[in-house]
Amino acid sequence: MLISIDICCDMVYIVEGNTSGGYVEVNKCDEADLPLGTIDNGEIKNHSALVMTISKLLNARNYKSNNAVLTFTSNSVLSRRLELPPAKPREISSMVHNQMVQSVNDPKDYVFEYSYAQISQAKDKPIGVWAYALEKEFVEKYFSIFKGLKCRPAALDIHCNCVEKLMLSSVVNGSPLAHNSVLLVDIEREFIEIHLLSGGERAFSRISPVSISVFLMIADNLGYSRHAGGKNPSADFDVTQPDGQKKKKPDIISYDTLDISAEALQKDSILAEAARQYTGNLADELLKMVQFQLRRNSSVPVSSVYIYGRFSNINGLGANLSSALSCPVETITNVSNVKVGADISLSKYINAIGALIRL
Repeated sequence: MLISIDICCDMVYIVEGNTSGGYVEVNKCDEADLPLGTIDNGEIKNHSALVMTISKLLNARNYKSNNAVLTFTSNSVLSRRLELPPAKPREISSMVHNQMVQSVNDPKDYVFEYSYAQISQAKDKPIGVWAYALEKEFVEKYFSIFKGLKCRPAALDIHCNCVEKLMLSSVVNGSPLAHNSVLLVDIEREFIEIHLLSGGERAFSRISPVSISVFLMIADNLGYSRHAGGKNPSADFDVTQPDGQKKKKPDIISYDTLDISAEALQKDSILAEAARQYTGNLADELLKMVQFQLRRNSSVPVSSVYIYGRFSNINGLGANLSSALSCPVETITNVSNVKVGADISLSKYINAIGALIRL
């Protein structure tokens, strides 16, 4: 059994589960808001607040495993797609290092890792890998979280690799992904993360600074937000804010009642304009990836878009994007190799679940 902790810009998602042969069974999952300024572009800015929030959540829900993996996303991660000659893992690691040191200023300050780019690798053909470089200081800050939580570190992972492991051979919402070109889009408060899967591999990933904050502020003012049931586990202790002041955390805010379907927006012109601006910005970024795939391989265009993440369940979001992109857009509700309880919102925990898979 393993605990997976997914750290986003303003949220932390935790799942506990077992894996076998790429199949994942989730036993428990939770989420909590992070204090303002805790994470900036994946970098930990407030170590104590992050440890306190996660510790409170783990203790409140009585998680049993002491083995943990952390996953995150950041534009600071340097990544390159490499084609390498057939070789043993140790030789591949050396080749990756030799290639990636050319991309950084001082190799002594970086950690280099890689993952296979395809589900299976033919022994007599070039090996495709995704190579990564990340500053040692960045990595050390994350490993200090394991120490603060008194957890045994199993791994440090990144979102694109988590999604790749979980999704490449999966059937999502009843449709197999392996032989299609699809976009997987993680929608969080201050960014979206887009992954292009095509030809049985992850072809490209990018993070775009598309923020939903202004739209949510307008929705808040119009009364579309509500307090979710139950307290945020970090609500009953003080956390230090960036200005040095201590402030008690409020309940988690939910937008389950927010509806931006065409019918609903006809009744509220202010919400309609805010929704139009946000979904327009979101669609523009997705269209860039659609066009990228057309240039890359016009015979296999993007056929579907699957959205997930904190704000993927906003009613009508998929329909609005589908209209703008002229292809189906669905929120992820089912992944064939994942078993979760019926009451769990699977779309929020995709990154954390993928990190449970250790190859």
